[in-house]
Amino acid sequence: MIDLSDCTFIVPLKIDSPERERNIELVLAYLTSNFVTTVVVLEADSSPKFDKKIKKYRDNGVYYDFVELPEGAPFHRTKYLNQMLAGVISPVVVNYDADIILPIESYVEARDMIVKESSDLVYPFKKSENSQINVRISEMLHIENGFSNFGKFEVLHGATGYGCCQFFKTKSYRNGFMENESFISWGPEDYERFYRFDKLGYKINRVGDVVVHFDHPRGTKDGRLNPFLESNICLYDSLKLLNEEDLNTWYIKRDWLHEAMLKNGLENFTKSWSKRISFKKDPLSKEIYERQIFLDGHWTLYQSELFEYGEKNNDDV
Repeated sequence: MIDLSDCTFIVPLKIDSPERERNIELVLAYLTSNFVTTVVVLEADSSPKFDKKIKKYRDNGVYYDFVELPEGAPFHRTKYLNQMLAGVISPVVVNYDADIILPIESYVEARDMIVKESSDLVYPFKKSENSQINVRISEMLHIENGFSNFGKFEVLHGATGYGCCQFFKTKSYRNGFMENESFISWGPEDYERFYRFDKLGYKINRVGDVVVHFDHPRGTKDGRLNPFLESNICLYDSLKLLNEEDLNTWYIKRDWLHEAMLKNGLENFTKSWSKRISFKKDPLSKEIYERQIFLDGHWTLYQSELFEYGEKNNDDV
């Protein structure tokens, strides 16, 4: 077993097909049979589907939480990642899809690049036309820890660059605005994340070669038919044009950022942008009764979020 106890894997999950359930089992079997680490799985759905099966992994550092969604509601992946990030205490955190694995050495090299070489964000695979190995399994498997094969399967090579998984220095992930919750369900949030951390001056690197993706059907609201896709694309196209100062200003006006800061702990935010957000608490109840943000050289009472660049109100979710 390889020691990755300084890493926490955060894995959002929605099981909308038998293939999705098989994939998360493959992922957990692979991680827990190869590494000493922490894995946090958050399942979001109208009712839990994986709460019983995940119990067999709980002695191997796997934790589970469930968020109830109204029937038909979209899977708000960015929000769930921020919720899981709030509980992370390890120096490295891994934003990890529920259907991918990497060569063993890629995990270690990515962790080392953060811990030993002070990278803030590491992609553990190449950006190329064939760096994603898509495995299409044609039979359901009885999965145990240390699985050695996928049964009957076919392999197709595809392109990847910014999704699948990312290793972060935990404090950099938080101070780089975490996940952008204005992206809802499926969309170009993976691209925005890269351009944002690059624009903000964080140290980004790549290691490894390929990523293995287990194929699955997509739900109608979580793929290209996502009703929020158009607003997601519009938001991405607008944000990537902003300079560092304007990017900071856009983020400090986001209501979801304020909530995520409180959940993750205000003491964990040390960048200058965080000093432009003020929370006033009732001394007895400790509840927030007023928020102010620093804009155009003065403090402004924060009453409601100003929506820009086509993003949707989170209340629309």
